[in-house]
Amino acid sequence: MLLFRTISTPILAQKVSIQDIPNTAVTPKCCQPFGTLHGVVSALIAEDLGSMGAYLASGRRKVTGIEVCISHLKRAQVGDIVQAEATPLNPGTTIQVWEVRIWKIDSTNSVNKSLLASSNVTVLCNLSGNAKDGQNNVKQAKL
Repeated sequence: MLLFRTISTPILAQKVSIQDIPNTAVTPKCCQPFGTLHGVVSALIAEDLGSMGAYLASGRRKVTGIEVCISHLKRAQVGDIVQAEATPLNPGTTIQVWEVRIWKIDSTNSVNKSLLASSNVTVLCNLSGNAKDGQNNVKQAKL
């Protein structure tokens, strides 16, 4: 199970993390046939985190992703530990842009990590209505 956790800081410096306590292991379900983390899974994580950050930063209003641009820099294999973090680049009221980074954590030393993927997620935030139905998914989501 993957958990979304926000760090209590001012909204302009807000970060959103997705992690299983302590981190998330890559499983065969999210890999290509050769045991490598599928790029689509990385893109899914990026859009989910960017949208989740925009949702929180916009006062829990309805949001929708309108663009994801992702670069896959390294590979992760079954059993590798990964962690993702989203940081706002432009926390606007109509359009927000979030940078999402996905890291591979060294299993022998959790301080060491290498960047697997880097992405920018653009989110439309001026949708009408409140997103009460999605509020429970902010706290926890399954991948």
